[in-house]
Amino acid sequence: MAEWWIYLGAPPSTRLSPAPTNSLSSDSERIALVKEAARLPDVTTAQLLDSSMTIRVERAESVVGAVTWLRGEPALGFKWVYVGDSAAWSVAIDVSDGQGVSDQTVAAIATFVQAHPRLELTVTSSLVAGVVPTKAEARALLAELQRTAADSSNQKVLLWWPDGNGTKVSGQVGSALVTH
Repeated sequence: MAEWWIYLGAPPSTRLSPAPTNSLSSDSERIALVKEAARLPDVTTAQLLDSSMTIRVERAESVVGAVTWLRGEPALGFKWVYVGDSAAWSVAIDVSDGQGVSDQTVAAIATFVQAHPRLELTVTSSLVAGVVPTKAEARALLAELQRTAADSSNQKVLLWWPDGNGTKVSGQVGSALVTH
């Protein structure tokens, strides 16, 4: 079983999560849920704070499985999948109900990261932002996302690479799919 953390007894005034469909009513339910997440293949860390869960997987190939499991848990509010462990991560993807990214975006990001593992990305339904090793990889990821249906209108892409000048490429998810 992977490492797991749970924060018990958060008072209602400090809750950070959106209201989940079904809440976790007891600490034992919350412990069982985080332990179940920790047993998923390739999970390095599972964390539960109030009704928000973060799962970190070792490899990008395991992102889709972790996302599928999280989407099947209506008692959770915010839901995030990271590639990494409790000390470091390279990709963070928001898959929260009603505001997270689509399965299509998750698959596009996971596939790209498998081929380009040194990326640092944060992916939400409104923004894909990160640092990539080279200008060519930034352009390739932007092109891939432009061919992926957007999760929301104006879902932006901002990608930088370490050239010392703060240079970036930017665009919109799904823009290559728009016909005029």
